[in-house]
Amino acid sequence: MLKLLLEHKGLVLTRSQILDELWGYDAPIIDRTVDTYIKNLRKKLNLDRIITVKGVGYKYEESL
Repeated sequence: MLKLLLEHKGLVLTRSQILDELWGYDAPIIDRTVDTYIKNLRKKLNLDRIITVKGVGYKYEESL
């Protein structure tokens, strides 16, 4: 997931785009799963560069 965000640096990716890219279109995974993964990434890697775009999705910003 981090690699995907880094590849699209500065662009907002919706939860659906992230799910489709990482798990495929037919995966029986709900979009709130992405929220949990993002939360864990931020916590484990101490990343504050993953930005939540409320109601849309997430993006990675190089500088804040």
